[in-house]
Amino acid sequence: MRTPWLSNPLLRLGVAVEVVFTALLLAWPPLSNLFAMAPFDVRLAALVLLAPLVVMLADDLRKRHASIKP
Repeated sequence: MRTPWLSNPLLRLGVAVEVVFTALLLAWPPLSNLFAMAPFDVRLAALVLLAPLVVMLADDLRKRHASIKP
Protein backbone atom coordinates (compact mmCIF):
# COMPACT_ATOMS: atom_id res chain seq x y z
CA MET A 1 0.00 0.00 0.00
CA ARG A 2 1.33 3.45 -0.94
CA THR A 3 1.43 6.33 1.50
CA PRO A 4 -0.02 9.59 0.20
CA TRP A 5 2.70 12.22 -0.21
CA LEU A 6 0.68 14.76 1.77
CA SER A 7 0.93 12.56 4.87
CA ASN A 8 4.69 13.24 5.06
CA PRO A 9 5.13 16.29 7.33
CA LEU A 10 8.74 16.92 6.23
CA LEU A 11 7.72 16.96 2.59
CA ARG A 12 4.92 19.44 3.33
CA LEU A 13 7.34 21.63 5.28
CA GLY A 14 9.86 21.49 2.44
CA VAL A 15 7.28 22.51 -0.14
CA ALA A 16 6.06 25.37 2.08
CA VAL A 17 9.61 26.65 2.66
CA GLU A 18 10.35 26.48 -1.07
CA VAL A 19 7.21 28.44 -1.96
CA VAL A 20 7.92 31.12 0.67
CA PHE A 21 11.57 31.44 -0.38
CA THR A 22 10.61 31.73 -4.05
CA ALA A 23 8.06 34.45 -3.23
CA LEU A 24 10.70 36.30 -1.21
CA LEU A 25 13.18 36.02 -4.08
CA LEU A 26 10.73 37.74 -6.38
CA ALA A 27 9.04 40.21 -4.05
CA TRP A 28 11.53 41.34 -1.38
CA PRO A 29 13.94 43.85 -2.94
CA PRO A 30 17.07 43.06 -0.83
CA LEU A 31 16.86 39.36 -1.69
CA SER A 32 15.81 39.86 -5.31
CA ASN A 33 18.69 42.31 -5.84
CA LEU A 34 21.16 39.91 -4.23
CA PHE A 35 20.14 37.11 -6.62
CA ALA A 36 19.46 39.45 -9.59
CA MET A 37 15.83 38.35 -9.79
CA ALA A 38 12.96 40.29 -11.33
CA PRO A 39 9.22 39.68 -11.08
CA PHE A 40 7.59 38.15 -14.13
CA ASP A 41 4.25 38.85 -15.75
CA VAL A 42 1.32 37.61 -13.64
CA ARG A 43 -0.15 35.80 -16.65
CA LEU A 44 2.87 33.50 -16.67
CA ALA A 45 2.23 32.50 -13.06
CA ALA A 46 -0.37 29.93 -14.16
CA LEU A 47 2.17 28.19 -16.39
CA VAL A 48 4.80 28.32 -13.68
CA LEU A 49 2.39 26.79 -11.17
CA LEU A 50 1.12 24.13 -13.59
CA ALA A 51 4.54 22.79 -14.56
CA PRO A 52 5.28 20.89 -11.30
CA LEU A 53 1.73 19.52 -11.28
CA VAL A 54 2.14 18.12 -14.80
CA VAL A 55 5.47 16.52 -13.85
CA MET A 56 4.01 14.95 -10.69
CA LEU A 57 0.98 13.59 -12.54
CA ALA A 58 3.13 12.18 -15.35
CA ASP A 59 5.42 10.49 -12.83
CA ASP A 60 2.42 9.04 -10.97
CA LEU A 61 1.00 7.66 -14.22
CA ARG A 62 4.40 6.18 -15.07
CA LYS A 63 4.58 4.46 -11.67
CA ARG A 64 1.03 3.12 -11.98
CA HIS A 65 1.74 1.83 -15.49
CA ALA A 66 4.96 0.16 -14.34
CA SER A 67 3.17 -1.59 -11.47
CA ILE A 68 0.62 -3.24 -13.78
CA LYS A 69 1.73 -6.79 -14.41
CA PRO A 70 0.82 -8.43 -17.72
